Amino acid sequence: MAVMDKIEVYKAFRIRAFEDQPGQWLASARKTDGSKIDIDLPGIGLTDSITTPGAHLTAQSAIEFMKQMVDSPSTR
Repeated sequence: MAVMDKIEVYKAFRIRAFEDQPGQWLASARKTDGSKIDIDLPGIGLTDSITTPGAHLTAQSAIEFMKQMVDSPSTR
């Protein structure tokens, strides 16, 4: 049985959770208007998308973690 990606819109971001390997979910986010994401961290700067740094057990937990990344003061 194929697992489907889960997509949510949160603030100005489209978040997509996907199963990288069985039982290991990641999430990525892009701005809904297509503009670049400004990450105020050394070596990152402007980027098209951001992805969770590690895997989660469920799609929803990966999405919730991504929401925290979006809410971080370093993400604009």
